[in-house]
Amino acid sequence: MKKIFAIFWILFILYFVFVHPSIIYYNTSFLNKELASVHPSTSFLYLGMSLFLWLALFVISVYLLFKNTIMAKYRLAQLIKAGTDLNGQIVRSKPGVAGTHSVEVKTQNLQNETISHTFNIRTKRNDPKKYQVGKPVRVKLDPHFKSKPYVAIKEVNSSFSLVGYLIWALFLLAATYYFYFSYQLESNGFGWRFLEFWHPLVLIPLIIIALSTLLYFIFKHLIFKNIFKGKQADMLKFLGKKTVATITDITQTGVYINDQPQVKYSIEFEDQNGRKHQASIKKIVRLIDIGNVRLEKEKNIFYLPDNPDKIAFEEDLLAT
Repeated sequence: MKKIFAIFWILFILYFVFVHPSIIYYNTSFLNKELASVHPSTSFLYLGMSLFLWLALFVISVYLLFKNTIMAKYRLAQLIKAGTDLNGQIVRSKPGVAGTHSVEVKTQNLQNETISHTFNIRTKRNDPKKYQVGKPVRVKLDPHFKSKPYVAIKEVNSSFSLVGYLIWALFLLAATYYFYFSYQLESNGFGWRFLEFWHPLVLIPLIIIALSTLLYFIFKHLIFKNIFKGKQADMLKFLGKKTVATITDITQTGVYINDQPQVKYSIEFEDQNGRKHQASIKKIVRLIDIGNVRLEKEKNIFYLPDNPDKIAFEEDLLAT
């Protein structure tokens, strides 16, 4: 069912981006043009806009592709070679999604605190039997957290597929051919005067860039805004010190995510040097748990010894 749902939305987006603008254009503007009345400067303006948008689209896409394949493989190899060693043990192992295997490893962080971390490992080359529960593994950590990946299992063999580059190259050829096709079909001896804002050569790359930017903003800054994850979470988990924080106040912020309330915890804790700190943490809790939440008096937290303002609840960190 999930695959069918994903395929539906992929096809819907492809239709919205490529097919729909073409249907509208070739049934309206394409049939009602007087190219002789179009000023040449206008045509060059839209030609420049189209070339810029397509160039930006292909440069950004190949950069992201390179960053997440070749560079990711190189950074993983560097981490395996020079990262800090941590001894770990597999405590949970199960098949993931999209050819991955989910492996939870229990280990000690650099402050000798017991933690667990979940790795999603591609199993095309990595035999899932290698990651059986109870098996010891070596975890490699970048203590400086300079670039991803910050942490990895040493036994993993990195690999990447060239399918993405093939799709990129085919898309580039298709876009190039469409410039030629449109010119042959529509110029009628008037050069690029047939171009306008609603032409697919201008509108398609604009829609792709705008839609990608919008989705990125929605997922990063709205949907996942209140979910604690990423670099800061990993830093706290692998570099942080654990302590017990006293809860001084609990209030609802008035924000709801999927009908679940956001709660603000005001806390006090003492660091390893005996200095007291006050801080607050916002967290989404289940609506049915709100009564029990208000009764909480203490919670385990992790904080960075060099920067005690960076904190998180242990339960949230070890859930990632």
